[in-house]
Amino acid sequence: MLKTSLKPKPGQPTFLHKVELIVSQIPAGKVMTYGQVAQCIGQGTARLVGMALSSLPKASSIPWHRVVNAKGGISPRANPQSSLEQIQRLLDEGIQFNRNQELDLNSYRYKP
Repeated sequence: MLKTSLKPKPGQPTFLHKVELIVSQIPAGKVMTYGQVAQCIGQGTARLVGMALSSLPKASSIPWHRVVNAKGGISPRANPQSSLEQIQRLLDEGIQFNRNQELDLNSYRYKP
């Protein structure tokens, strides 16, 4: 099994900080997948990116809502209100969902 060290070396940014830097670059009306964020960082997994984003404070300015699962859907959360908030924020940015509550990644995926 491949081991990934998420503990930064002295003077290096934390995994959360790296996630914040990538996610902050996603423009309105575009999305990235959790796995895509992990790949850009070159560290961690989609699940770890999700955990990092879930640790953001409620008032964070990081556009966490622009990160979706590999199917273009909203990942389930312990608090269903958070999922509804994510959908509404994406709708407000002009992103459309199909009847399965998934968006078309070919249309909306951001490729930094």
